[in-house]
Amino acid sequence: MKRLGPVVLEPVTAPSGGWVLVVSAGAVAAALATSAVLFWTFGLSPAGVYRAMFAGTLADPRAAPEIMRQTIPLLLCGVGLVVAFRAQFWNIGAEGQLLAGAVGATGVALFVPAGPWSVPLLFAAGFAAGAAWGLLPAWLRLGLEVNEVITTLMMNYIALYLTHYLVIGPLKEPGPLPVTPAIATAELSPKRRM
Repeated sequence: MKRLGPVVLEPVTAPSGGWVLVVSAGAVAAALATSAVLFWTFGLSPAGVYRAMFAGTLADPRAAPEIMRQTIPLLLCGVGLVVAFRAQFWNIGAEGQLLAGAVGATGVALFVPAGPWSVPLLFAAGFAAGAAWGLLPAWLRLGLEVNEVITTLMMNYIALYLTHYLVIGPLKEPGPLPVTPAIATAELSPKRRM
């Protein structure tokens, strides 16, 4: 228990579900109110901005694939971070591990002939590359007691620049754009018989 002026702060070990809902709704309302003030200071109507955001995303069925494309990597990172946070390992390097996994999966997709085992191999390569990327900060934390927040954060930038180098260098498709060769997704997906 800690007194802060007239307010007494007490840690709650297991808040009720209702309290969690109230706090979450309050956080969303505070974020919307803060954003509304920012929109208003730039001369925009907050209601008009929120209406356009809703109409362009959740109300438009054509936007669903793009929303899912952006959301799925974030959800995967969040689920992976739950394990690290429960172990009291403050992993800030989920973005770098995601990029390392993407590089591993892309390497398999580009250089291993397609077959019935392609998709499981892509998953395994992505998992192994992302896990390997997280091993250095884990080793530094366990072996040398280096702060994992700093090392995982720095590893994000290394992964970003390494991925950038691979896309503009060895994995670049011939042409003016910095892209890798197209991955033949039709060859990777399993054939279905009707």
